[in-house]
Amino acid sequence: MAIRAGHFGSAKAREKFVAAYRAAEALYPIPWRDLEVSTSYGPTYVRSSGDGTGTPLVLIHGFQGNSLMWSPVIERLARRRTVYLPDIIGTPGRSVQTEPIVRGAEMARWLGEVLTGLELSRAHLVAFAHGGRLAGMLAGQSDIPASLTLIEPGSVLVPVRTVLLARMVLAGIRPTAGRTRRLLAHLQPGVPIAAEDAELATAATPFRMSLPYARVLADADLAAIATPTLVLCGGGTVLYDPAAAVKRARALIPNVETEVFPEVSHGLLAEVPRSAATRLLQFAALHDARRAVGA
Repeated sequence: MAIRAGHFGSAKAREKFVAAYRAAEALYPIPWRDLEVSTSYGPTYVRSSGDGTGTPLVLIHGFQGNSLMWSPVIERLARRRTVYLPDIIGTPGRSVQTEPIVRGAEMARWLGEVLTGLELSRAHLVAFAHGGRLAGMLAGQSDIPASLTLIEPGSVLVPVRTVLLARMVLAGIRPTAGRTRRLLAHLQPGVPIAAEDAELATAATPFRMSLPYARVLADADLAAIATPTLVLCGGGTVLYDPAAAVKRARALIPNVETEVFPEVSHGLLAEVPRSAATRLLQFAALHDARRAVGA
């Protein structure tokens, strides 16, 4: 059977998602520009904010999210840099996949084409959750990434806990706003869930993704990441084992720093937005300075 590109099962489901996406845009706190980049796998939507002179940031969301998930930190990140937020091809968002993607290397190729299409010769990659898989693969084979920050990298460094996978599958079988809220509350307890976010997550569940299976990065892939790398984990996350993730990162990634935020959940960006943004911006600035002096 031929492999299809990711798509909604019906025009009605697509329309419902687009309406929810537009409503959730009201939560995005600063102005943005709409960009479109042509790639081998289809037109990619990129949201861009800020116009600072620093090396740009490229924010890669998790595979069940979209560019709007960065709303809690975008204002701080865009103060002195241009920030680009693509909707990953083949996931529920504004990008439109036209060609199937079978291998993880193709996901990295897609991201490389996006950066080239944006005319970026250098950029700091910041990836959330499974978005770190393609960012990490690209960092292992391209000179464009100036640094790599992996936030809540469950499913990238270590497997997601089986019980959580089962819970996600059950929530997606018959999606309702109530089930979505309960799942989000379990993943990020204490984080207020806006009605618009719950509706958007619910509207995204009928999307039929056609992407490679979400495997952790192999030892060889992690060892190939010469790019300076920062790993940020929530110490209270229920999604995966943060201690195991940090241990594997330190053992295999050549140039890595790690930080665990105690008692913070998978909702790290929403729980400690100031601390998370400050830490990754400091990391980016450090490596910009080192490059400037030829260190």
